Amino acid sequence: NTSDNELVDLKIINRLITMAEDDPTFLQSLILLYSKQSQETIDEIIQSYRSDELTALAQAAHKLKGSSLNMGAKVVALYCKTIEEAALNEDRKSLKEPVENILVQYQKTLLALKKITGVK
Repeated sequence: NTSDNELVDLKIINRLITMAEDDPTFLQSLILLYSKQSQETIDEIIQSYRSDELTALAQAAHKLKGSSLNMGAKVVALYCKTIEEAALNEDRKSLKEPVENILVQYQKTLLALKKITGVK
């Protein structure tokens, strides 16, 4: 079982908390936005994988990788990197496991982000 610290980069989270200063809605808005956009992008990843659209798959993974790195969601970013590289290399065999598991990792990460930041 992956711990919160393994899922999330605490240095980045602490930097976001510092940026939020006395505005608790800042962090909440950031996590809500990440949550909404990430869910949409994961749907794109899964659909692109199922329809064997490797270019769209690589683009969606790249997009989610960037926003995940900005939020400190390091495991999700790692999955995205693996998916992006496999899609660009047309390595379909290496896509199955990360595509099938990215949603679960994302959900665990979102819970960890909320727990660590105190966002409901």
